[in-house]
Order: sequence, then structure tokens, then C-alpha cells
Amino acid sequence: MKIINFIYKIYVILYMDNNFYNKIETLIKTLDFEKINLKLIKSNAKKLLAIWTQIKKLWNQINPNQIEYKIYIRDSNEYNQIIELLKKNFLSSNSNIMNIINKSNYIHLLNYSNIYFFWLSNLGEKNSTESDYLVSLNMFKITLCLNQYKFNNTDEVSRYVIWIPINKKRNFNYDKISKTNLKKTEENFEAFVASGVTYGIEPRITIVTRYEEVEKLLIHELIHNYNMDGSGFHENLGDILNQYKNIKNNKKEKNFNYHYEYSIYESYTELLSTYFYLLFASIQTNKKLNINILISNIIIELVYSYNIIANLINLNGYLSYDEFKSKKIFMGNICKYEYYYIKALMYNNFDLKFGNELDDFNIIYGDIIKMIKKNETDDDVLMELVYQNYIKHNNFKYQIH
Repeated sequence: MKIINFIYKIYVILYMDNNFYNKIETLIKTLDFEKINLKLIKSNAKKLLAIWTQIKKLWNQINPNQIEYKIYIRDSNEYNQIIELLKKNFLSSNSNIMNIINKSNYIHLLNYSNIYFFWLSNLGEKNSTESDYLVSLNMFKITLCLNQYKFNNTDEVSRYVIWIPINKKRNFNYDKISKTNLKKTEENFEAFVASGVTYGIEPRITIVTRYEEVEKLLIHELIHNYNMDGSGFHENLGDILNQYKNIKNNKKEKNFNYHYEYSIYESYTELLSTYFYLLFASIQTNKKLNINILISNIIIELVYSYNIIANLINLNGYLSYDEFKSKKIFMGNICKYEYYYIKALMYNNFDLKFGNELDDFNIIYGDIIKMIKKNETDDDVLMELVYQNYIKHNNFKYQIH
């Protein structure tokens, strides 16, 4: 009970003025906490605390005087080079993104060693108190820290991160997910629309959009960029890829979750990005992180993620939790199965592992597949309990913090 009482205290401190968070707190109070795998969560939290110590040290070692700052004006060679990169990837097919690209007269740059962080702006001068600059500086420091954590000064690849600031939330203001409603949210750049991409070899390019959740989104894409998810071993993971594709669909009814070549990485990447965001959030606010705070935050994320699934069950037209269990299919051309469902299960059912070599990722993704298979016969009861008491909402961001 000590940890549960601590969760309530965390809520009072962080969220007392926010109605939605208070509702989530009410939801937590209705749950049977014996269904939470506290032993697993504590074990994972201990691993994360060790990482927090490492990246906090790296964060404090960053010398702002060594960061180069430049501004490129429209139609300069440097400006045009970045704009061309933005126009040549699939994100630019969204009119909201293209509108920002076309209207931005300046591109700002923060650079240290092989890391280049660009953001689009209509401000033609440096302003160290301007919000986009402060957000960009934090994002750049996260980019540097994760690079140091992963490569320890051995990285020789040029890394480009480009931010397209768009003030749109991940809202879905409809009673049902349909092709028509998904098209409307895409046109408005709201829920279930791709917000980031990573591609290329030299330079290795990451593009992120939005204001909402942008630091967490950045971490997600950096995990791809730095091969922390094993996607760099893609050609050697054929057996695992085939196993995964076979278990994520309901072949009896010929129903299939959205799939693309790299789908398998998204749930693991989503989990890591949430965990790392919690670590960086503590560092940025200069708050001490201990095991109880971290466990509390993970449990909050777990319940929030299960609550998201409950909302998606209803938006996908399932009439009961049992019907959802028998199918587990999510509509739309984005990896909802990975981003939301499998990621949610992993909080309560996945022993956290990290990888550097091919064998590591065979084990990691093998464990995820085992978790999914186990859940087919031994359902996560906690998810059903949340479904029975869920809080309806319309914002489908990927984490609550």
C-alpha cells in the first residue's frame, strides 16, 4: 500500500488543477492493484534509474559555449538544402506540414560536432527567451545526451534533426473510427497521423513535427536514428519479422492490423521513448528521481495507456471487451497495434532489456512475441478492469506526462 499512497501524493503535487488527470486518479483508485506486476515494474525502474544517473551526468557536462548557432535566410544555399530534404519525404504530403515549410522564412541551427539540429521559423534573429528557441535547446541537449549514451564519443555519422513546429493536438472528435473520420483528422493534422520520420545513412535524418509531445516524439525518432531499437539489423531479423507478422493479425476472419516493413520496432521504441522521457523530464526540472517516484510514474503511464486502449475499443466499434479480445484489430493506416496496444501491455508484462548487437534484438523481439502469445491465452486482467471503468477523452497522445 505504500507505493499506492505515494502515487496519490504524486498526483496531488503534479496534477491537482487538471480535471483529466484527476479523473485518471479516480480510475486508479477503482483498480485492484494486485493485478499490477509491481515486482516487474520495480525491476524495470531500477534499470532505468541506473540510466538516469548516466544521462544526468552527460546532460550536466554539456557546455553551451561549445554549441554553434546559425540562422539561414530563405533562398540561401543552406536554407534550400534543408527545405529539399523536407519536401522529399512522405510527411510533406500533409498540407499542414507543407504550409509551415512554404511559409517559414528562416531556418535556425544548433550544431555540436556531428549533430545538427534545425528548426523552421519566421524569426530572423536569436532570442534566447523565445519559446521555440528554449524548446529547441532542450531537444538539442536530449539529442546530444542520447548520442553520448549510445556511442560514447565513437559516432562518426552526421545526424540531422529537423523540427517543423505545428500547433495541433492529437484530438479525435468523433464517435467512431472510420475512413471518412480518419481522413478528416489527417486533413486537420490531429489524431493517428504520422508526426515524425527517420531515414538515410549519411547523413542520418530525423524529422519531427508538432508542439504537443515533441520531446517524447524526438526521443522516439532518435531511438530509431541511433539504432537503439535494432532496426539497423533489419535484414538479419527475417525469422523474427515473419513470426511477428503472423501473430498480430486475425487470419480466421481475414482481419489485419496495419503493417509496414518496420512495424515490429514501434512498440519497443514507444516503450523506450516513454521511459527515457520520464528520465529527461526529471533532469530538465532538476528534480531528484528515486525508485518510488519512477515506479509511480510508470504505473500512471500504464493506467493511462490501458485507458487509451479502452477508448480505442469503443471507437473501433467493438460492443464488448470479449469481442475485442477475439479480434484485436485496429482500423487506420498507422501502427495502433504497436503504438498503443502492445506498448501498453509491455508496461505490465515485459522485462526491460537493452541491445547493441543482433543477438540482443533477437532476444528482445522474441520476448515481445512470447508476451503476445501468452496474452492470447492468459489475458491481462487489469486491461479489462480499466475497460470497465475507463475515462472517455478525445486526445490520443502517447503518454500522459
